[in-house]
Amino acid sequence: MIKRSLQQIAEMVSAQNDRSPFAEKIITGVSIDSRKIENGNLFIPFKGEVSDGHKYVEESISKGAAAALWQRDVPN
Repeated sequence: MIKRSLQQIAEMVSAQNDRSPFAEKIITGVSIDSRKIENGNLFIPFKGEVSDGHKYVEESISKGAAAALWQRDVPN
């Protein structure tokens, strides 16, 4: 199980970070499947040919995801 802050993860993946007030939020795991989210996970939505994982971000947050890694060119 990983334990990193959102700031550390943003730096690891060279993500755009707008100095979020949640930068120190601790992430305790990662999931690409909204059906398998656990409390404290970072949800990583993939955009594929058939489905766009971004449409499951809200569901993932409601199931306990601490944050989602959002693709910059996908409307929020």
